[in-house]
Amino acid sequence: MDRSNEFNKIIKKIKRNRKIVIALSIVAVIIVFNLCGPTHLSILDKTIIDYKGVSPIIAVLLFALVLFVEAIAYALVSSPLTTSLEVECDPEKHLFLNSSLENQNKDQIYAVDFIYMGNFEVALNYANKMVESKKTSMILSGLFNKARCEFFMGEYESLKLTVQQYENVFNNMKKPNQKVKETFEKILKIMNLMVAISCENKEEISDVSNITVWNNLKVTQGFVDYLKGVSAYLIDNEKEAVYRFMSVKENCEKTVFAKLAEEYLLKLE
Repeated sequence: MDRSNEFNKIIKKIKRNRKIVIALSIVAVIIVFNLCGPTHLSILDKTIIDYKGVSPIIAVLLFALVLFVEAIAYALVSSPLTTSLEVECDPEKHLFLNSSLENQNKDQIYAVDFIYMGNFEVALNYANKMVESKKTSMILSGLFNKARCEFFMGEYESLKLTVQQYENVFNNMKKPNQKVKETFEKILKIMNLMVAISCENKEEISDVSNITVWNNLKVTQGFVDYLKGVSAYLIDNEKEAVYRFMSVKENCEKTVFAKLAEEYLLKLE
């Protein structure tokens, strides 16, 4: 179903609201500037206003407050760019809005959204572009997306090589902070689970199936639930498999994983 009209209305609304926020911010800056600066008004040698202004520190704080409020307002009117994936689990909407309104990290946006939409060949092209980055975190994210594409495309030998490459890059990171390190460790466990599933190695599946999400996005939970459902299916834990697949269907129905989960549920009937 063509949803472009729906998305175009959202884009127009975001653009309009962004312009309103910027205009109000400019007005606020002008007002603060006039309030903070000295003002002198006299008529017929009689002083009407003789305002010395505020101290430079207070002036800086007021300008900072205006900019802070502007940033919050700008983020609020732009929220559909993130909530479409984080809350609504709608990769098609996320892709359309972000490709139209954002200029940064487009390779990553395309790779992730096309994966969740089920277009793995296109996603793989963007994942490979991410791997060419000079930024280590982007390379790792690219390798993860590449591994996900290879997993769903059935390219299991390439998947194993990609996981090895990811592990090598991760181990050679220069002093990552603890939060970043924990995130990429969680992702590595997920990649190892994909390898175990591809080999149908029940022992390894049991060892690495206790994985956790690397962020709080609803779509991330859907992807992880799908992998846990497949894991449970392969080790004959039907109750857990049904629970995981139903969670994917109920919470991420607009992703390819809901369709794949439905196929497994039919096998379990």
